Amino acid sequence: MAKLNHVLLVSVTVSTLTACTSSTDRADDQTCTGTFDFSAPYAEPLGSSKRFDAALRDVAKGSDEAMLIEITRAAGWTDDWERLVEVRISTEVADLNKNANTPGQCWKHLPTMDYREGSEQGYYLFVDKGKPVQVVSWSGNKKPLEVRDRGALTAESMLVPSQWHDKLEPAP
Repeated sequence: MAKLNHVLLVSVTVSTLTACTSSTDRADDQTCTGTFDFSAPYAEPLGSSKRFDAALRDVAKGSDEAMLIEITRAAGWTDDWERLVEVRISTEVADLNKNANTPGQCWKHLPTMDYREGSEQGYYLFVDKGKPVQVVSWSGNKKPLEVRDRGALTAESMLVPSQWHDKLEPAP
């Protein structure tokens, strides 16, 4: 009987650990509220990623601050988003869900390349009402926006050109 209890305990422990372990490449339909795939091609329901990138760079060249929503509107985007989250190689799923306000969301193809092997790559993830809507990819020194430790930016986030005027960052 003691051996049977031990086997049951081990079985329950392994099942619990397996249920709590997540993979960025596998969606478990029983625990996910939805699954979002970061792999290309990227849908652009908000607007052109290239135009967003160009609008960011235009503002970064100047000296004036701008709200993020003003930049997306200048790019011709719709207003159907609430927050922007930067997704980097070091982004943990729990942190991503917290910052994006997407509890239970599963993610496929998060960035995994070690930047020491080449240019760092990542995404700006736009979220609306707890649902991922669109990503804009960035790479290495071509990154036009630095989110830093803010976790997420909102439409009303004020952005200022960085000291070197090659990118934007949240106003202090």
